[in-house]
Amino acid sequence: MKGSTLDIVQGLFDKLQQVPDRVSAFERRDGNSAMLWLQWLSESEKMLKDHGFAECAALAGIRADVLVQLSEKQVRKEKLIAVLKTVNAAQAVLLEKYNTLSEKVENVRTFLRQVLMQINDAGMLEYDDNTDFTSFVNFLFQQMNSNAQLSGSIHNAVATLGKNDVLRLIAETLTQIKSEI
Repeated sequence: MKGSTLDIVQGLFDKLQQVPDRVSAFERRDGNSAMLWLQWLSESEKMLKDHGFAECAALAGIRADVLVQLSEKQVRKEKLIAVLKTVNAAQAVLLEKYNTLSEKVENVRTFLRQVLMQINDAGMLEYDDNTDFTSFVNFLFQQMNSNAQLSGSIHNAVATLGKNDVLRLIAETLTQIKSEI
């Protein structure tokens, strides 16, 4: 897997949010609806491919089906109906990948929140405006990583999402905890 898991989860979410608009274009009988759908398929396929996900092949197959339907000698309405029938399969591919990755992110987020809440309750999350936030996040990561009880879980979190994403989640969680106090 290449790149940030957090970024791909957000990218998949954004693409899934576009599906209703694409379906509405078909409903309005927009002359560009099939081309908009092809564009969505291509962009989604590229996103999956760029991150090294095999599901890009499934979207390429669906895109091929759309291209075949558009090149068939049928009336326009029949072509659009055939193309519209590909929406469920395509969005299901993205939704499944999104759900899988989202679950991993949420598991790590939940673990980090529990640990950071305990650290906060112990009074060890003290930093001030003079402290560099990035340095503080890195310091907390190193402390968790060197702790005998937490190091295994931190290693699993890094193996699941990557160190940069774990650091981002620590920073997000710290910000949330501080805003709740």
